Amino acid sequence: MLLMRFLSTLLLCLIPAIASAQIVSEQSDERLLTVYNQNESAIYDIRKVNLEAGMNEIQILNIPELFSIDRISVFFDKGELVDVRYPVSQPGLQSIMDRLSGNRVKLIRSDETHEGVLDHYQGTITLTGPDGMMLFDRPGEFIYSPLDGDLSLIGETALTLRIYAEESGQHEIGLLYGNRQIGWAALHSIRVHPETKKVDWFTEAHVLSRSESDMNDVRVRLLAGEVLISSLPNIGAGRVSRIFGPGDLMATESQYGVVTSRDGGLRDVVVTGFSAPAQESLADFFVYNLPGTFELRSQELSTIILHENTGLNYAKEHYFYITGSAGSGLRPAVFARLNDNEIEGSTLSQTLPSGSGYVSSIDVNNRPDFESNIFLNMVSPGDAIYLPLREASPVIISESYSSRGQRDDDRHHFHTLQLENTGDETVCLFLRRNVSSGAQLIDASLPFERRAGYLQTQLSMQPGETLEVSLHILYPAD
Repeated sequence: MLLMRFLSTLLLCLIPAIASAQIVSEQSDERLLTVYNQNESAIYDIRKVNLEAGMNEIQILNIPELFSIDRISVFFDKGELVDVRYPVSQPGLQSIMDRLSGNRVKLIRSDETHEGVLDHYQGTITLTGPDGMMLFDRPGEFIYSPLDGDLSLIGETALTLRIYAEESGQHEIGLLYGNRQIGWAALHSIRVHPETKKVDWFTEAHVLSRSESDMNDVRVRLLAGEVLISSLPNIGAGRVSRIFGPGDLMATESQYGVVTSRDGGLRDVVVTGFSAPAQESLADFFVYNLPGTFELRSQELSTIILHENTGLNYAKEHYFYITGSAGSGLRPAVFARLNDNEIEGSTLSQTLPSGSGYVSSIDVNNRPDFESNIFLNMVSPGDAIYLPLREASPVIISESYSSRGQRDDDRHHFHTLQLENTGDETVCLFLRRNVSSGAQLIDASLPFERRAGYLQTQLSMQPGETLEVSLHILYPAD
């Protein structure tokens, strides 16, 4: 099928909905949902309709959050799009009361709920149920949940199209619009096995639909990364410069393209298929194409497994931060280092999306013990990750500190550390001292390497080993 022509991106005006139409499209034939991890989504909705040659009016029903859309892109072949209209004012309370009157309804307010047949009169409502009739004089305080079938609170609002078709027969119409009610976030579950020095890393996608309607049989892709989508849902203008039409979707096994904005510019991205839970890299962001179709229920959270990395090796490292204050019985912080090419078998198999996570230690009886919460920025294979562990380091440190010089003079800082490894394993220990750019290392008992903002040395301590480390730092006068 030929590539559909992009006919128009229309700013929807305050024009009343057409009361009736020749053709009604109640459900999508195919719906493709792109969900960003910034609480935004874009929906590509495909409708198949039988049109007569000449002018046709089509009412398209069941568009989620129709009232919140202010721009929409319409795609059609073999004819011309003449007009697009829909009601932009959400029905008020009186209109909702009119629709619910005489029907069974659940009223929800704070910690109370009531069920019964609803009636209303001059700002008050009555509810007739098993316990008799109840009267409420502030109907605006309630949430209304219809109990009779598929009764809608806002009625059958529709997007109305006027289309001139070149020929009779079945045609495909594509609709592209934004939705701020569906988003996703990544959650990382990291399980450390201290006995074997292994890590199991599971990454889940949590897709939340705050939409007032369910979305059935929708094909989903999740886009991760810093994509500039601040203009959504106004995606019709300046955000989509080309798109494969619904016919091309069918012909190419659901290949479709969108344009996303990055660093103030536009960049073409073609995403292929939903045949596997594959991750496709797209410069500084990437997309997950999820297999099959999904049902996204209103106000529900869906969980999807994205990655499983099991049996990763890690190296345990101990870090002590020299602070410039005296103290005894101090212990270094302990980290598990992994996803490092220098550690065999530690590297992740794919890039992980940004997201929150929690680290747990698993004992020999497979019981978890919470370690820490983390936030992970997008990380690629080979980018070292340090996981904080709560276990106590066997290295005990006593630090003595003195200084000489006033603020306007050269200032000398002297550190002496007494270290002892009280454990039964060799410890990899890093000593770090934060310094400013003007600081000078005058003397040290171990070789310290200067890095951006700090001095650091690495040493290996055998079980029972003791060690003294001294450090002299000069801050020249201003």
